[in-house]
Amino acid sequence: PELYTTEDDPVWGDVVTPRLKRAMDQICGKSRWQDFGLGWWMVTFPDQAEPPWGEAGKWHVDGASYQHHVDSKESGLLLIFLFSDIGPGEGGTALSVGSHKWIARLLEKNEPRGMKGGAVSYQARQFQRRQVVEVNGKAGDVMLVHPFLLHARSKNLGQKGVESVRIMCNPNVELHHRMNLNRVDGDYSPVEKAIIDALQEQMTGYERE
Repeated sequence: PELYTTEDDPVWGDVVTPRLKRAMDQICGKSRWQDFGLGWWMVTFPDQAEPPWGEAGKWHVDGASYQHHVDSKESGLLLIFLFSDIGPGEGGTALSVGSHKWIARLLEKNEPRGMKGGAVSYQARQFQRRQVVEVNGKAGDVMLVHPFLLHARSKNLGQKGVESVRIMCNPNVELHHRMNLNRVDGDYSPVEKAIIDALQEQMTGYERE
């Protein structure tokens, strides 16, 4: 399930803590991000999947409903909230290390028209992921992820029956305005700086499968 509108319930307010808001200010830029809703909720169940651990869903970037640009305001930050303890191999989101660089270059190459979200994910799946890590943590932890980073559902290899069920949600955070990749004052957010660095580097680290 998903909820795109902001949630004013006090319970959700307890989840979006002042500490989290300060972290988002540091990564997106102070007061540059919009309030956000609950996003996608994922409940992973232990199944009969065989080791080793790995992705169980398709690699993608979020945002199937809008046109993607290298400076999209709709793609400000990806949050992953953990509502269960998630250990190694227990269904934590799979992340493709460094893939945000390739996505940045792909989007820049397709400006000014931009790309649909499905097209971004489809093209990204044509490339090899050299390093994949999994989200692990304790209930209450929040992962702040670059919005261009490829991610996927993963195998839940838990062996404790119902106690191995894992619950997460990942709302997408929008910005008030498009990202600015050419700031006169140089006051780039870490998200913007990662995109700029990717565009300045040579396209390395990815090979066609």
